[in-house]
Amino acid sequence: KSRQSVNLSIVAQAGSTVAQILLNDAVVFNGQQPFFNFSYPLNLTVQGENHQRVRILDNRSNAAEDTRIFFYDTVPPIITIDTSRYGNNLGLWYTNQSRIEVKGSLNDIAPMKQVKIFLNGVFATNALLTSPTAFIGDVMLQEGTTNVTVEASDEAGNARNLSFLISYDTKGPVITFISPLYNLTKVKLQTVNATLFSNYSFADIRFIHDGKTRSEINIPFVPGVNLVTVTKQISLDEGNNLITIIATNGLFVPSGKSIMIRLDITKPKAEIRVE
Repeated sequence: KSRQSVNLSIVAQAGSTVAQILLNDAVVFNGQQPFFNFSYPLNLTVQGENHQRVRILDNRSNAAEDTRIFFYDTVPPIITIDTSRYGNNLGLWYTNQSRIEVKGSLNDIAPMKQVKIFLNGVFATNALLTSPTAFIGDVMLQEGTTNVTVEASDEAGNARNLSFLISYDTKGPVITFISPLYNLTKVKLQTVNATLFSNYSFADIRFIHDGKTRSEINIPFVPGVNLVTVTKQISLDEGNNLITIIATNGLFVPSGKSIMIRLDITKPKAEIRVE
């Protein structure tokens, strides 16, 4: 366990005269004992297994021996959480799934007792120990950011916890058109400007003109970049033109927004009648 001192109670038959105690093959006690039973405080010397032997000799030098193994551990488990399936933005993990698997590995010299998972400080579930050094547990996230804490304890009574923040995000980017300001124009070549905001950066942005993709912009993922401005020149057709921007964030959650621009380049016809 986590106690370094162990009190040995040694019982031997009457007539025994010499007692010898060894710890990890080193003699820690060697002396005469007038009684056939006595106590001895044994201080464990190494983390992990401590092999203790007691050897008793009688008046005729006959020996009896008994062996015990004491496990001494004061070091809490080392926890590693596998977050490779989530996106990361400046230390905050993101997912578009409400149910996630919290999995990871453990490193300890003592056997594991249990692994608990907490969400925002509230107990959620006991993780399954899939092996002596691995765990997995399912939890349900609420929309927004959640503090996930993994607490591991070993059989020696040592415990450690490790936390990470994860955001459950099902919202696509917010798209705002800046220009053109009017939906009726006589200028064929129009510059379309828009701002896009996303909680988790961007994967791609597409300009669609009347149902046909006219341009695709690949935005490289840059942690902390949540707001971008995009510009595209579009040649309008006579009549109504539906301009749509489709943006997908880094979690592959899309959103779209459209504007209608009417190009009118037909000159009005004038007819003069003389009566």
